[in-house]
Amino acid sequence: ELVTMPKTLPLLALLFPVFVLTAAPEITTKDLVNTRVMVLGDSITQAGTWVSFVQYHLLKAHPQAKVDVISIGLGSETTSGLTEGDHPFPRPCVHGRLERALKAVQPKVVVACYGMNDGIYHPASPERDQAFRDGINKLISVSRAHGVDKVFLLTPPTYGGTKAITK
Repeated sequence: ELVTMPKTLPLLALLFPVFVLTAAPEITTKDLVNTRVMVLGDSITQAGTWVSFVQYHLLKAHPQAKVDVISIGLGSETTSGLTEGDHPFPRPCVHGRLERALKAVQPKVVVACYGMNDGIYHPASPERDQAFRDGINKLISVSRAHGVDKVFLLTPPTYGGTKAITK
């Protein structure tokens, strides 16, 4: 299985409240400098706050290094392709734009922050979990097929409620 938990607390987990899953053992600042980094994600990424914190930290930690971070988060986006029946519009799926983005940006590192929308605000289920896992594994394999050396995955906490959120 491509998605594994790191054995040590990664740098990014210190900067914002998410759980970190990585396709490599752990992420360090050196993984994100002197290379082109593309950041994907949903509205949490699109808002830009955590990405700005990471960029600031990189610039402070490595003042002589090149920091080349391109963030293209998209609100409501998923990796699973799932959407709620009562959502105002079908949620976009990263796989509808991933290859175009990889060709345009040509990153060597991809950081992806998904999960909040993939559960479609329902309690966990084997089907939703599998759709998320399949979407993440596809994101990794497509990224690697486009020359990406490292893929780091971040995901927010899972939905903790006991019933679905509805309008």
